[in-house]
Amino acid sequence: MEEYLKVGFFDNNIDDLLSLIIKSKTNTLCIGSSNSGNENLIKMMANELVAEGQNIVMIDEINQYSFGDRREKGFIEIKQDILKDRREKDFIEIKNVLSKKPNKIFKSCETHEEIYEMIKYHEKGYFFMASIISNDIEEYFADMAFVLSANKKFSYQESINTIADSIQFIIIYQSYSTGEYKIKSIVEVCGLNRDGSIKLNELFRYKIEALDVDKKTGCKKLKGRFLKIGKLSPEMQLAFRGMNV
Repeated sequence: MEEYLKVGFFDNNIDDLLSLIIKSKTNTLCIGSSNSGNENLIKMMANELVAEGQNIVMIDEINQYSFGDRREKGFIEIKQDILKDRREKDFIEIKNVLSKKPNKIFKSCETHEEIYEMIKYHEKGYFFMASIISNDIEEYFADMAFVLSANKKFSYQESINTIADSIQFIIIYQSYSTGEYKIKSIVEVCGLNRDGSIKLNELFRYKIEALDVDKKTGCKKLKGRFLKIGKLSPEMQLAFRGMNV
């Protein structure tokens, strides 16, 4: 992640927190708008674990007939065909790979149903990092709760409870008009508010302070800094200590 640090994708404080999130037994959503590069974000995190000798699974959906997996340095990538007549075979292959107990599953998700699949993996004892396309995390959670309600025949509130229990961190990623990419915010999911909504605890936020122009190239560049907004909940601090991270 050092090269991302050098280009200002995040700062040292966020680098430390990301390292904790990546190595811990937690589930994370990386969200961003279309073409914001949030899929590259989870691949960067996957490579961080691989570099430390940990086994991970990267599930990648492609709209073609090819199917296979790649195994090198603990990295297992499954090309999951989206065609219906291949789904059963795909899930068998995924099940075989998961039997090796990877440290974490990584997936770029395009639908709420795919996030639901990740939650099912978590219910079986796995941990995941998934990227999604969204501009509003609260609206996304609301839509996701309706999907869970339909799939598991939960009430809407029971679905919200399941989401709150299954996801611990949200990393919001944004592309700017200058062509730069930044982690815009990191949020901890802290259970429920009194009104039954999901409680979000923002930890860091990127604040734009000015727009500079390079005199030689004429290219615009953001000038800003990462602000510490909150701190980890006592429960998460204790959990991190228990995981030895």
